[in-house]
Amino acid sequence: MSHERRFASATLLDDGTVLVAGGENIDGVLSASEIYAPALDAWLPAPDIPWGRVSHHAIALANGEVMILGGVSALSPSPPALPVLVYDPDDGQWHASPGALAPRTLDSATLLDNGSVLLVGGYDESQIPGATLFDPTTGNSVSTGAMQIPRFDHVALKLTDGRVLVAGGSTTPGAGTATAACEVYDPVANTWSPVASLAFARQAANAILLDDGKVLVAGGAVDGSTVRMSETYDPTTNTWTDSGELSVGRFVPTLTRLPDGRILAVGGVGEAAPVASAELFDQVTRQWSAAGRMADLRSGHTATLLPNGRVLVAGGNGFNFLRSAELYDPQRIYADGFE
Repeated sequence: MSHERRFASATLLDDGTVLVAGGENIDGVLSASEIYAPALDAWLPAPDIPWGRVSHHAIALANGEVMILGGVSALSPSPPALPVLVYDPDDGQWHASPGALAPRTLDSATLLDNGSVLLVGGYDESQIPGATLFDPTTGNSVSTGAMQIPRFDHVALKLTDGRVLVAGGSTTPGAGTATAACEVYDPVANTWSPVASLAFARQAANAILLDDGKVLVAGGAVDGSTVRMSETYDPTTNTWTDSGELSVGRFVPTLTRLPDGRILAVGGVGEAAPVASAELFDQVTRQWSAAGRMADLRSGHTATLLPNGRVLVAGGNGFNFLRSAELYDPQRIYADGFE
């Protein structure tokens, strides 16, 4: 890439290229964006983001545009609200979109079936915001019903029925106190309801929707130690099931569904440092297996499934900020999948 960066966003565009935007490196928060073109195996320049930011959210919209919202600004002091931005691949430019949102980090943003975005938790200095519904068409934000437990550093995922599962996270800024509590948001009723708790409290985990409608939660940390155990939530029975152990405990790994249905877990932070290893979860056997090692130790990276079935892993940090990117090829069965 043209810049070292971690905690950036990476979004697959309709033409099969990947837009990488923002993030941070040793020089501070980035405004720079760039595009990876798989057909050329090359990085192409893209316009800078107005109001550069890190730890933001990038949402691919139905019309092919990419909406950037939230995160923390490069400006100091931070402004009371950051504009929502849209990247239009037709003209290759960033445009202001209606609305602005208060800076926050370690929150979640989930696109609902009605086109609204559910923003949950996070923190800004010492406060943990509640949950907010943002309407991209009007720029209006309204609070949802009260959450059961305000939190940050959690996972949030839309279920097949349109509800949103929020699991784990931390409830105390600066203390790193992980919770096992989970709740579900119903956008029709605009209410939060408690559901079964995780077997293992964890923050900084990741989650992905499985083909059968269940949710896999993997990785994370509790009391300063990494979590190896993964769990699967069944929304029809409101139960969590043991889904095996990662070979290496890791927090903030990426999870990517491969074309054959397996789930690729990449990188993250181990007990002492970022890790280079990757693992595969088989949805049929519910077992994990090794998937090779990257050339670099990597956390705070992005992982994007490409149309050719490979996974682009970009940026992050090992012992230093990274500008490198690697490709995972699931067809390379006789060697490490990374190249």
